[in-house]
Amino acid sequence: MTTSLQPVTESNREQSLDTLRGFAIVGVLFALFTEWENFGIPPGNEQSISYIIINKAAVIFLHGKAYNLLAFLFGYGFALQVSRARRNNIKILPFAIRRALGLFVLGTLHAILLRDGDILAPYAICSLFVILLRNCNNRVIIFSTLIALCIPTFYFLIRKWTGMGPVQWGMVQDVGLGLIEKNLAYLLQRWYPHIIEIHSLSLLLFLVGMYASRLKWLEKIQKNPKQLNILFATGLILYLLFFFIPWKKLFPATVDFSSSYFYKELLFNFLNSSIKLPLSWGIDLVYISLILHLRRNNTTGKILKPLTNMGKMALTNYLLPDIFFIPIFLVIFDLYSKVTAMQQILMATAFAIFLGWFSTWWLKRYNFGPFEWLLRSFTYWKWQQLKKKAISKTTEMAF
Repeated sequence: MTTSLQPVTESNREQSLDTLRGFAIVGVLFALFTEWENFGIPPGNEQSISYIIINKAAVIFLHGKAYNLLAFLFGYGFALQVSRARRNNIKILPFAIRRALGLFVLGTLHAILLRDGDILAPYAICSLFVILLRNCNNRVIIFSTLIALCIPTFYFLIRKWTGMGPVQWGMVQDVGLGLIEKNLAYLLQRWYPHIIEIHSLSLLLFLVGMYASRLKWLEKIQKNPKQLNILFATGLILYLLFFFIPWKKLFPATVDFSSSYFYKELLFNFLNSSIKLPLSWGIDLVYISLILHLRRNNTTGKILKPLTNMGKMALTNYLLPDIFFIPIFLVIFDLYSKVTAMQQILMATAFAIFLGWFSTWWLKRYNFGPFEWLLRSFTYWKWQQLKKKAISKTTEMAF
């Protein structure tokens, strides 16, 4: 029998990875509503008690945390794919390249047609570097992770030495622009010029996830409640340190290219980010330990099933909120800055519940989410079987 490469089947999926991915998607959904520039809030609402509480809670528990977890899981999942391919003597390169290209196209369309705050296209670009390292040993992965940590510093040095100076944050005049024109303006004037500064962190987390996957970290730790307790305590301590250490006093992070103290400021900026960054991940360690603890219990494990299904359809569930809410808020009903913070949180809660139900309903009938189906069909250069039926025994890969 010839060995063929196919998407991973239900029985061979790493369920804990899906649950964590689903949790991260819920975090991304709430971030959509609590990063107030997306939908705005009514003038004066910033002084309301509800806004102050929601905004503070979002900063502590939400902003950036879900995206960090998604990036880590992206690298973790890719390393699992490479491992499965190697065991079955399959060359993964053409599939990985097509997958990256498919993600880039989806992400670019998402950023232009819906919201400029896209992560798919930058993830696709960063994944190319991870693909290059797929067959390297762990020492090379560790070294590459350290290099990724230094990328912003190297980038600033190169711009200083070549006389280019800092990349200015473009002031987009979006008054009178349509949604597509505004999104294009933000992409070209703000996000793409700063892609190295912003998304070097994504590459760093990809590599951390890749290394953790090679150690089978999640698979091992979820079997050991004592280790999960240690992980929870460690994450909590790290995150408390992150919040209570006076970073601005210790390491002034402003880098002025024209200053005679440029190199000192750059050093402080590097120390600030390299020490602060792992501490900021503490909350993600807390989330991971809690989710894996809940999965160990039969009752709570069943309750998490909709979250697991959301993780299996992570791409679709990442795009659906923008597909649904961007037209409603910005195009159809012109609700920008007309819905209070509390109302937006209630909408996010209701939609999270809907996505859990929808994912469960959909996966009872179909093998993949709709956007997963499109991406996988492009990745394998063959239309995948969408509707559920008996799947022949093949070599599966978790694309």
